[in-house]
Amino acid sequence: MPQDAITLSKTVNELNSFFQGARVNKIMQPTADEIILSVHGKYGNAKISVCTNAVGTRVGITNQEKRNPQVPTGFCMLLRKHLQSAIITNICTIPGERIVKFTFDGKNDFLESVEKQMYCEIMGKYSNTIFCENEIILATQKSSALEIGKERALLTGAKYALPKSQGKQDIFNKTEFFNTINNFTFGDLSEFIFNNFQGVSLPTAKEIVYRFFGKTMFDSQIIKIDDFFEFIFDFLNNYNEKPCVVKCEKKLLDFYFCDYKTVSGEKIFFNCITDAETYFYDTKDEQRAFDDYKNKLLSSVNSKYKKEVKKLQIIADKELACDGADVQRKFGELITANIYKINRGDKFVIVDDYYNENKPLKISLDEQLSPTANAQKYFKKYAKLKNTLKAIIPQKEQCKAECEYLKSVIVELNIAQNINDLEEIESELLQSGLIKGQENKNNNKKVEKISYREFNYLGYKILAGKNNLQNDKLTGSAKPNDMWIHTKDYHSAHVIIQSSSAHLPNEVLQIACEICAFYSEAKNGDKVPVDYTLKKYVKKPPKSKYGAVIYTDFKTVYVTPNSHKNLEI
Repeated sequence: MPQDAITLSKTVNELNSFFQGARVNKIMQPTADEIILSVHGKYGNAKISVCTNAVGTRVGITNQEKRNPQVPTGFCMLLRKHLQSAIITNICTIPGERIVKFTFDGKNDFLESVEKQMYCEIMGKYSNTIFCENEIILATQKSSALEIGKERALLTGAKYALPKSQGKQDIFNKTEFFNTINNFTFGDLSEFIFNNFQGVSLPTAKEIVYRFFGKTMFDSQIIKIDDFFEFIFDFLNNYNEKPCVVKCEKKLLDFYFCDYKTVSGEKIFFNCITDAETYFYDTKDEQRAFDDYKNKLLSSVNSKYKKEVKKLQIIADKELACDGADVQRKFGELITANIYKINRGDKFVIVDDYYNENKPLKISLDEQLSPTANAQKYFKKYAKLKNTLKAIIPQKEQCKAECEYLKSVIVELNIAQNINDLEEIESELLQSGLIKGQENKNNNKKVEKISYREFNYLGYKILAGKNNLQNDKLTGSAKPNDMWIHTKDYHSAHVIIQSSSAHLPNEVLQIACEICAFYSEAKNGDKVPVDYTLKKYVKKPPKSKYGAVIYTDFKTVYVTPNSHKNLEI
């Protein structure tokens, strides 16, 4: 990604202009990889995020509200001890390195003014935060790997030292630039720059070369080295084009300090690189949190669903075994009818099967039992199988209902659009007893306030439930003459068209049916069957699961799913 030393230095320069002189009010560590400094400066309150996670490493502003763990880490407690009420005197980068240095004016145990430093090393999976006092390490966020510890001591009490140099040249040093570029003969110049100059990522190198030469591949040594150096210096230091975030197919690709001509996709422009970085990382964090939350709930529900399917298979096996109950009864009756032919010790008897045109039938016997006891043995087997069948029928119905309910929850999770939707589904699962836990007060408040999906078309209000609990409440609160809509043979949201008139325009019904099809498990289909009827023909069976209903007097239409986001209120 282009968050190289060049881009990072531009970001940090903005951070320094925003927060130089700001006071640290609060320090949080919501995860093992992130420290958040809540500060107050000349522009008001803000939160500075220092994240060392390999997939989201950064130093910048965040607008996200994150929960603080009940038990803070030792590193967080140490930062609170040393940095609470400290003043940020400077934020800068180490030249040519992806290292951000925070300098604070803090107090020691004797309330004397002491300079403290926090080094934030933005190095992918090796990212770390090191806290120092007078350049002496007090603590590190992560312990160093053994192979790194051999080259560089990051231990309490040691003097902070920079990482080992990669042997790359300074792109802003004219002599080093000329000597290095003269070694290029042919090939991809951007890769050559990336491999030989410090602080420049491959995307930035490609942009530099493409803007100056209009190409990146060369079949001989380049010319105009003087002009090229001047262009690079000016582009990296003085270029003031608006930074942007690039999206492709609704996914964020990256953020850039200017409009990179070599990068295609939808571009969102910002006034400063800090705003672009904040938007990029906050959006990615929200999506990651949403995906993690969703996958956690899906994993739990899928596990329950597999167990119910396994139960159904066991019940089906028992049901198949019970199919032989009538055969056991027939054997008992035939033995009783032919008891005069049987002697104790016989291993079998051949009888005329009057159930099958008196054809000869061989029946096995227990030679240790009397003829009457053999007959009773078959009658007991018959009674046992009949009782088993009688017992498993309600179990089978209950298990099938549970499977259908769990399938509907899986559909809800797959069409959920934000964290609030997932929290409501989790509340439903808690109330259903499918997952264990206690809802906190915040969740209860959110659940009490029902927020259906609302649409307005030609003055008609269309409401769609987001989960089974909402479907129950939406259908239960609808008026008898409101139109009720649900996909045929698919799990979907319950949709209500609020209508006091006897005649409902066909286009309104069409729109509502398309919305219903979109918020269903058939959302990727083409011609989806959707049933509609008046709410007065919809009933909820006693003791049924959330969202389960039966309905009559319905008609069916076939529609193409459509979210109609432009109509959503």
